[in-house]
Amino acid sequence: MRPEVALGALMRGLQAAIVGDSQQLGPDSLFEVERAANDDEDEPDEEADEVVVRPDGETVIEAAESILTAAASLWPRDSLGWHYRSQSDQLIAFSNRMYYDNRLVVFPSAGVDDGRGVFSHRIPGVYQGGANARVNVHEAEKVAALVAAHVRECPDQSLMVVTFNAPQRDLILDTLREAERDDEVLRQYREAWERQETPLVVRNLVNVQGDERDRVIISTTFGPPPEGGRPKQNFGDIGRAEGARRINVLVTRAKLRIDVVTSLDPADIEPSERSQAGVYRFQEYLRYARGERWWAEEGAILERDFDSPFEEAVYKSLRRKGYAVEKQVGVSTYRVDLAVRHPEKPGHFLLGIECDGATYHSSREARDRDRLREAHLRRLGWNLHRVWSTDWFRWPDREMERLERAINSRLVDAGIMPAVSS
Repeated sequence: MRPEVALGALMRGLQAAIVGDSQQLGPDSLFEVERAANDDEDEPDEEADEVVVRPDGETVIEAAESILTAAASLWPRDSLGWHYRSQSDQLIAFSNRMYYDNRLVVFPSAGVDDGRGVFSHRIPGVYQGGANARVNVHEAEKVAALVAAHVRECPDQSLMVVTFNAPQRDLILDTLREAERDDEVLRQYREAWERQETPLVVRNLVNVQGDERDRVIISTTFGPPPEGGRPKQNFGDIGRAEGARRINVLVTRAKLRIDVVTSLDPADIEPSERSQAGVYRFQEYLRYARGERWWAEEGAILERDFDSPFEEAVYKSLRRKGYAVEKQVGVSTYRVDLAVRHPEKPGHFLLGIECDGATYHSSREARDRDRLREAHLRRLGWNLHRVWSTDWFRWPDREMERLERAINSRLVDAGIMPAVSS
């Protein structure tokens, strides 16, 4: 919201709370909307300011600004640290590091290979540039195949497709409409989700802010020319002034999964000293989706030190009993202290164990420590068991028996161990 639009409401109130995210897109000006509609990525935009023409013909340069940015320089600020949307820490870890200085509290999911997260599909597509094309047919075909598989395998999950320009969006829309004529399952899926007000949609990059879906499929559109050779170093809205924030908006729309369909290798992108930040972010995200660089180094499970000797004692007791246990599970500031691996699904955890160590005491409010964090972890698929340090040091054998009963209960629920009647 622009300051002049918010001014009336502010003048009528005694107090105000202005909420927003400065790392996502601000209010679009008429200039921005018209440019997005034209969507001509062959005309790079190096300007970070908005050009305004007054009625008297005088041209004025004004810095784009929202009420959020205006208020941030005048009044006290605070941050909402918990991130709820993503049900896999992979979905938000890139933005948390690149945009939010790792300030977001992101909770790990109970399975690291359960179909959630970020997945890359590199295909040998070509980009047909020029005013009459600007499409990547191979990527459109791959996206259509992923959509067809999704509606059969995950009909209970909503879906959105995002492209990097309007012609590619139109091509994929036409491809899906054509497929629907012979695919009754696709038609039924579309109609079912339209009734739930989260329909299957195909969006252009500039129109995705505010949307969210369980799964997002991204067609990066650009690639080598048909005659071969180096891809043209022009990436539409990504290469413009707000390109970096557009990347952030794009990669935070999914709750369960992102599929990146691309004809580009990260090495195909060669930023210059004139390149906008969005080009660098785009290149980094392609690397991230492929598991390269810091994500490969900081995978979903990190080898970290124990928070306390108590936590280490529980860990060693479990290992002596033969359980496969991981410590400090997660990629953010919040980590599950200990987690027992599923014996038949290596990428899943059977039970999360919370100890009242540094992670527990890091929260300033008992409501966060004892209710909200646990409730959110259970939504992410965790089964949890808490061990209190005072009980462990006074009655270690009793607490170990309680812990083993919790593990055995999960083994029974998973069908690995037969239930024992009392």
